[in-house]
Amino acid sequence: MIVSYITMEIWTGIWILVRLLPTALIIFAGVMIIELGIEFIQKKKIEIRILNWNMDISEVTSNGTYYFRRCYDYRTGY
Repeated sequence: MIVSYITMEIWTGIWILVRLLPTALIIFAGVMIIELGIEFIQKKKIEIRILNWNMDISEVTSNGTYYFRRCYDYRTGY
């Protein structure tokens, strides 16, 4: 049976897709989980304690800059 070069290329492409699709989906899902985790952490209000200052990250802008707001620390009075 004579098979054309194009038919062989098509079947080879289908075979590669079937063999690599599960791996690609696992990698894609892992990357999406990591990205969603980073986004959740950025949007969540995070308190940072620097020396005696309590700083609040009150907003994260789209370009990645942070707006800090100084919080009153009742223990130190500052």
